[in-house]
Amino acid sequence: MEHANRRPMLLGSMQHACYIETKVKAYEGNPLIEALPPLWEDIETMELLVRTPEYEESERLLPSVQRIHSAHSQLLNFFFQPLPVHCDLESRLSRLVRQGYIGRNPLGIDRIKELNRIRKQLLQVGQYELPKDLSHTAASFSIIGPSGVGKTMGIERILLLYPQLIIHEQEIELYQIVWLKLDCPFDGSLGGLCRRFFETVDEILGTNYRSKFASSRMPLDAMIHHMAQLAALHCIGVLVVDEIQHLSMAKSGGAEKMLNFFVTLINTIGIPVVLVGTMGALPVLQNDFRQARRGTGVGCLVWEALEPGVQWDILMDSMWKYQWTKMEFPCTEEMKALFYEESQGIVDVAVKLFLLSQLRAIAHRIEIVTTELVIDTAKEHFKLMKPMLEALKTKNPHELAKYPDMQPLDITEAIARYKNVSILKEKTKKSLPQRSSWDSKCSKFLLTRGFEEAIIIKALQQVSSQKNGFSLYEEWENLVLRCCATLKAAMVAGNSKKERRKKESAGTEPGILLQLYAKRNNKSSYEVLNENGYIKGPLSEFSW
Repeated sequence: MEHANRRPMLLGSMQHACYIETKVKAYEGNPLIEALPPLWEDIETMELLVRTPEYEESERLLPSVQRIHSAHSQLLNFFFQPLPVHCDLESRLSRLVRQGYIGRNPLGIDRIKELNRIRKQLLQVGQYELPKDLSHTAASFSIIGPSGVGKTMGIERILLLYPQLIIHEQEIELYQIVWLKLDCPFDGSLGGLCRRFFETVDEILGTNYRSKFASSRMPLDAMIHHMAQLAALHCIGVLVVDEIQHLSMAKSGGAEKMLNFFVTLINTIGIPVVLVGTMGALPVLQNDFRQARRGTGVGCLVWEALEPGVQWDILMDSMWKYQWTKMEFPCTEEMKALFYEESQGIVDVAVKLFLLSQLRAIAHRIEIVTTELVIDTAKEHFKLMKPMLEALKTKNPHELAKYPDMQPLDITEAIARYKNVSILKEKTKKSLPQRSSWDSKCSKFLLTRGFEEAIIIKALQQVSSQKNGFSLYEEWENLVLRCCATLKAAMVAGNSKKERRKKESAGTEPGILLQLYAKRNNKSSYEVLNENGYIKGPLSEFSW
């Protein structure tokens, strides 16, 4: 089979069965296995898994708003760099699916009798309990690691190498569902997982199992039995359950019930189950020795953060090609070390730090990513993650125990902020091209705040004369803040002068002095008090 024909299918894709000789004796004559894609070497797996954004150097010349959108969509949605751990995972999954199909060859057994046997065996099982005489026909394994290292994306990319639905029309007539991926309900509800199972099968086959078998009146026992029957009927190759750390939050022994159900699927029907979760799922898996044993059928994969070295260099070098700033910045050893320091080897954090650093450079018109900018970006956006990253950095077991799950960074708000800044700058650039209009708007704003016109003019002159990176098209709010800072300094100086006057007049009877002033200058007491600094000005209450 030519390599060009080995491209992965789209998510939820369907294909008609095309049988391929596997040259593995145990797989011979099994249409469920021979209809699967061929066995791949590691180098082929890497080539199939890699995903590169559609990037052109000319995009650097686009307006800032368009570059922000391009960087966001391309880096987050279309960048995937496979690593050796992905080859290991693909090999395990490939063996798991094929081994699970060995005992379910539709040509080697009476299919109807086998389905009836499974049905009777399931009906004999008590609520969430396991039959004691079940044969071990399939294996399973668990993927455990901190959030953000790429577990979910990795397993999804590998599943995409396989069609989700294969239609068999010759000799046997059946719809083979190769894989199903479900997210564990947040509350650890077994009923919620069953309902999601029926919904997913309906999406693939166009059936209405959800309304038939998962209504509000349907008992949980019945839903479980129907779920197992459908899994056998449609020859599900592997069931992937993500976010299993939520099982620990289930009530009334929900975690134990659900794990027992997974083992029932494995032992009764021979369906492999892959459990994916964060380190917070370890107590759930280790709570029952039986489940821990079944979870290591092809070895438990502990997916840890990357360490400095070859794999980290591969990730950085491949990611560094995609730059949307006007000035190119090299991937130096210093940059690699800095990104590792700020992300602690968590791929999700590193990629988003690379993206946010570029967005910051574009939005603020720096147009180049420097070490200082990366540090400032991490300091601004990783505030909530800082204690967790420090715990990873120090490897203090007491500190790490506080954070069983490492939450990935949600950058939606940050991206929106940079986009809005860029849009504001673009609009400002078009609508206010002259410095005079900036001064006019700023003057009107300050006048409405009670400042005297003479002081405003003086402050604007001082700001205009300063060459502190002030851009002609910088948002006028920033100019207002600078003016306010200048005016505040002037008020502080004025207050100091008034304080000196107070000290000089200390020891003099204020009442007599005021009466003399009032008689001599024909002024009111208020005017005299105000002139001598005894009454605060209206602007002294404002902090700029």
